Amino acid sequence: MKKTRQIISILLYALCIFTMNAQITVQYALSRINFSSLPYEFCKKLNFDEYFTAENPGNVIPDKMYENFQLTEYYLARDMPDVFTVICKKFNLGNGVRLGLVDISAGAEWEAFSLITVTDGGSIIDTLEVGVMSGLIMPKQFKINDNREVFVYRLVPESKASINMSSFNYVEAHVTETIYTIDMAGQFILTTPEKRVSSTRTYSKEELESDTFNLWDQY
Repeated sequence: MKKTRQIISILLYALCIFTMNAQITVQYALSRINFSSLPYEFCKKLNFDEYFTAENPGNVIPDKMYENFQLTEYYLARDMPDVFTVICKKFNLGNGVRLGLVDISAGAEWEAFSLITVTDGGSIIDTLEVGVMSGLIMPKQFKINDNREVFVYRLVPESKASINMSSFNYVEAHVTETIYTIDMAGQFILTTPEKRVSSTRTYSKEELESDTFNLWDQY
């Protein structure tokens, strides 16, 4: 899994170097990717058959690179020299609205994934941060059903003291779920606030790095 991620990072880096002076718009990037179907689950085995780099207009797409499990310590990808903004999925929601999945990364270890809704003309309607990845650890993960509902899961530590995702052995935590609905105008509407959906237990670094580990399986 780690080797696969490294290969993907190298390919994305080469693609970004090739296109970094082209100022590729979100609209153009989306046009180069075929539609995927819903439902969709964002798993460790990232099934990105297609991807295309794009600009982040006005930095409206979230680009926080989180370093701790509490998701309180981060830096902004826009402040780093090598930033990748990649459109990697596209869905048709109807009513002239496209749904895109964006991967923003800075360096090889940190990635932030967001859903964006876009008009036929290429204007971004709304954004929602739905995934966080540090190395092989994914403390935030999501899935979408075919009713335009987005389920965002998060691994929440019991400790209030900051726990760095790159230097830990075990973390005591529980899983929460937050549900959004994408309305016909393309807005992400909070329908179920964040709530605990699992009991507290101890997770090892090895378990969290497994490519079969999914937060929604922890109920």
